[in-house]
Amino acid sequence: MIYYAEILSRFDFAESDMEYINSINENMAELDDAFVKDVIAYLQKDKLFMSEYGHIIEKLNTDKLSLWYRGIIAGKLNGYFSEFVSDFNLHQVPHGGFSGERISELFNFIRLWIQSKLIEIASCEWDYKGILQAYTKVINAAIYVTMNTYVPRDKSTSHTSKMKNKILTWAEKASLVTHSMLLVFLIIMTLAGVGFFIWSLWDLKDVAPGKLFVTALGSLLVLWVLIELINSEIQMLRGDKFKISIFVGVVLIAFIREVLIMTLKHDAGNTKTMILMLGGILVLGITYWLLAKSEEKSKH
Repeated sequence: MIYYAEILSRFDFAESDMEYINSINENMAELDDAFVKDVIAYLQKDKLFMSEYGHIIEKLNTDKLSLWYRGIIAGKLNGYFSEFVSDFNLHQVPHGGFSGERISELFNFIRLWIQSKLIEIASCEWDYKGILQAYTKVINAAIYVTMNTYVPRDKSTSHTSKMKNKILTWAEKASLVTHSMLLVFLIIMTLAGVGFFIWSLWDLKDVAPGKLFVTALGSLLVLWVLIELINSEIQMLRGDKFKISIFVGVVLIAFIREVLIMTLKHDAGNTKTMILMLGGILVLGITYWLLAKSEEKSKH
């Protein structure tokens, strides 16, 4: 997941691009069968291709091509296209090598195919331009992935490439499961925190208002931290980059919580500690602002 998200970032893929893609994703998904059929038809018209692979054209695993297409139109990447092309060379090597130049030609056909379908589907010129620009970035990233995971003309390297793709796929699945589990744990902790917050207020209902206020404020800040972490995990599951500013914000909130508690308790016995805490808040605040500003720029 993170691996392909980083590749997309190289091609300036932003949240606005994903909004364009989501607006037309369902329409493009309906063309799944047509895409596979047209790609196979394109290959069958290639005399050189048919002279080398005509005997296996009916045996190709088009499910991989279909899965790759669905990933592309959803703004996501995977290694299925590399595996689909590798099927050619695994049957006839080396003179049957499907070269990088042939892959580029095939991608050019795919690019024009998607462009023609967008012209038919897009509702207006402005939407068409934005959607086309978004899909162009994804296809360029897909070319980059394919050319860096598929090595033609060598059966051994084709096997290595296939293994590499499988490792990356399983790594992405493991990352997704881990992040999903972490999100569930954070939600459970947040619910437990809400329960603890209510219980603390009820238990301290008869004590001094100042102590009640300090306890409530501390619990609310902890809940705030948990909510921020949940939002961070949700964004990462959607494919966004890891944001270090979230953790700086968590530390900043912890410092603010301690200072407020010290102030409300009138703990003036340790002035040096208070000064250090305030200095830490200032440094963390500036760091958080700079990181947040940098992350905001990277989205556009």
